[in-house]
Parts: sequence; C-alpha cells; structure tokens
Amino acid sequence: MLREQAFVPDFRPGPNDSLPKVYAMGPEEVRDIVIEPLLAKLGLSVSGIDFTGFDFASIATPKDAGGFVMTIAEGQKEEVGS
Repeated sequence: MLREQAFVPDFRPGPNDSLPKVYAMGPEEVRDIVIEPLLAKLGLSVSGIDFTGFDFASIATPKDAGGFVMTIAEGQKEEVGS
C-alpha cells in the first residue's frame, strides 16, 4: 500500500519511515490508506471498537501501524478464546 503512495519506481518502504514526512500522510490518511485496508485484508473487524479520542497521529511509521494492527488482532483473538 505504501509503494502505491510513492512516486519513485521500485520504492521499498522501511519500517521506520516517517508516514508524515516520507508519504505526506496526516492522521486521517494513516487511518484510511494504511490501517483500514490492512485490517480488511486480515479480516479483522473494528465494529465493536470505539476509536473516539485515539490520536492516529501517534501512528508515525509503518512499524507503528503494524503494532496497532497486531494489538487489534490480539484483542480479537482473546475475544474468540474467551
């Protein structure tokens, strides 16, 4: 997904790339272009999660995005296992 946002052929995103600086993504773009598609591809639902007050600006790198998605996945894993 990040390669699609780059204007450089054969661009390889790094885990610590700055989403705001390298990709010019604000919090809304991070949510809409990175987080939501990742969750959809992984089949994770956020319908029961209230993101009110969550600062998507805190997701500043691809590594942060992965960690956020993993947190959601772990939460859903725990719900299923309950």
